[in-house]
Amino acid sequence: MPERYRTRKFPAPLRRALDVAAAIATEEVLAAHVAQVLELVQLADQRVPAPRVAEIYLRMHGLEDPAATVVRTRFLAELGQRERLAPAPEAPVLIEGPPDRPTGPFRWMRERFRGRVHNDLRRWTILHNGRSEVLILDIHVRNALIYVQTLAPDVPVHEAVAIYREKVGVRDQLGEVLYWFVLSRLAEAELPTLRDVDTAELRIPPAPRKAPRRNGTVRSPYRTI
Repeated sequence: MPERYRTRKFPAPLRRALDVAAAIATEEVLAAHVAQVLELVQLADQRVPAPRVAEIYLRMHGLEDPAATVVRTRFLAELGQRERLAPAPEAPVLIEGPPDRPTGPFRWMRERFRGRVHNDLRRWTILHNGRSEVLILDIHVRNALIYVQTLAPDVPVHEAVAIYREKVGVRDQLGEVLYWFVLSRLAEAELPTLRDVDTAELRIPPAPRKAPRRNGTVRSPYRTI
């Protein structure tokens, strides 16, 4: 996003406050992305390698460097820390018997079942992507409101949100949605409570009934001059 809104004209204390707010928002968003990647790995349940799950998440959310590198590094570090603290798995018991890989119809049934499992995982990934996007959007809305309050009343709301987007690096796809949600939160806090309005006169009248056919023609329900 091109830097259209310059902040050099702002006083130094105000610029520092904006930089601090942007840093806090960025850290909050990155931490949320890492938590969501770890959650998606748990949903995969070792059916897909964890690094592959992370790359799928980064691609679906449109994360690019340097944010993608930070999320990937923190995710791997957290995953390694969890594996280090986890109890050691028990040694498998070797039992002589038939081969592990079934043949014939049993092998076909197992491959068919595996395909269904991955179909479920694909749907879970899509659903998880939507929930994560809403979570990230809520973080941006809360932090963009801080910019709006910090820059008020000298800077209009749309410019304050645009400055926030540039400082934090919000994707263009979320720009307009972020602005509408910010306005919605402001409306909840600032708009006066309106009295109930009787909308009886505003109701849409029912459609006119069709006239019966006469001699193969349809008579119009409206009068003509």
